[in-house]
This record gives sequence, C-alpha cells and structure tokens, in this order.
Amino acid sequence: MKQIIIGLLALVPLFLNAAPTETSVTTETSSEQGRHFSVEDYDWISYEYVSGEDIYMLTNEQIDLLRNYIYAKHGYIFKTDYYRRYFSQFRWYRPRYKNVDNMLNKVEQKNVLFLRQYTKGR
Repeated sequence: MKQIIIGLLALVPLFLNAAPTETSVTTETSSEQGRHFSVEDYDWISYEYVSGEDIYMLTNEQIDLLRNYIYAKHGYIFKTDYYRRYFSQFRWYRPRYKNVDNMLNKVEQKNVLFLRQYTKGR
C-alpha cells in the first residue's frame, strides 16, 4: 500500500506542473529522469517499519537523507553543512538539540539502524 501511495505522490508534480523552488535541494540521478525526491514523502518512517521494498529504488544519498530526516524531525542540530542546508528548507525543521537519540521511538530507532545497514550492504 505504501508503494502505491508513494508512486501516486510522485506523479502529483506532473499534474500540477510544479517547478522546484530555488531553495529546494533535489537529489536526482540519471536513472530517475527528473523524479523529485523529498523526505516528506516518507513521513510514515516514524511509525512504520521500513523494508528493502520501500527504498530499493533510492540512491544511497537519498537513503542517508531519510535516516537523517528521523533526526531532523526531533530538532537535531546537524554538524555538516549539507544536512543543515537540506533540512533548513523545511519550515518544520527547528534545530535545537545536539543529541536526540533518547527522543526516538522504537520504530525510528529500528529504521535508523536498518537504513544504515542497507546502505552499507550495497
């Protein structure tokens, strides 16, 4: 079901003729042919376990963004410019904490580990 919803969400910009904003950070590969990726499409990652089927089509960079999305949602202050810039484009991102590990729920903890191991296994 998640795959169907995600697939449909990917088509929305085509119907709306939406162009990315100047502040938008887009991660695309030639195989995606302009498909826009946003971590917000994976908001369910905080309350549903992620599987290989959910992310097999993503690049390692996109998977790393998903993993860090979990931290960003809790207000993690990123140490790298790349993640600070990426997440600062979202209005909901409020960097407040140097460590948010104790704020992650069980699903988020397991998903962080899974996403890290998945990219290492590629």
